[in-house]
Amino acid sequence: MKRITLGLTIALAALSLGTAATACSALLPHPALPGETSAQLIARGKRMHQDALRTRADSVFLAQVSAARMIGQLDAEYTLTPFFALYDTSQPDAPVVMNDSPLVTACEVEPDLGRVYVVYAARHETGWRVIEIVRHADLQDPPPGMPTARDMARGFYQLPTYPDPPR
Repeated sequence: MKRITLGLTIALAALSLGTAATACSALLPHPALPGETSAQLIARGKRMHQDALRTRADSVFLAQVSAARMIGQLDAEYTLTPFFALYDTSQPDAPVVMNDSPLVTACEVEPDLGRVYVVYAARHETGWRVIEIVRHADLQDPPPGMPTARDMARGFYQLPTYPDPPR
């Protein structure tokens, strides 16, 4: 009985670690460079992915999730309020609406109300389209002058107030 319990515990632990470890496995560059640790490999993969996103995006900015609503049974729509442009790009002058989909939330980034994300967006006929969002802490090459999480928590960067987007 103890063997079965131990076996189940090990299997569950491996399953939970496996899903967390492989969530961003598509971003890992192969092969690893000689002497490169797994942490360095992951950082290099994220850096390459974010560089590719930057070339596709018309704007990269920090935004706070200011509203969320359900559309349909399983889909969600988030309103992102931009407040700081990154990499000398312009930022939208109104909140950006993002639909929650696997294409937008890579690496299983699940937007939470009130949290700040790095948003890669492109101009579209109807406004702005979110290409992808990245956690603030996961940004690999932050530009100089980018507010830290501590600055934002202390309220050094105030969010602008915009009217509600049309529905």
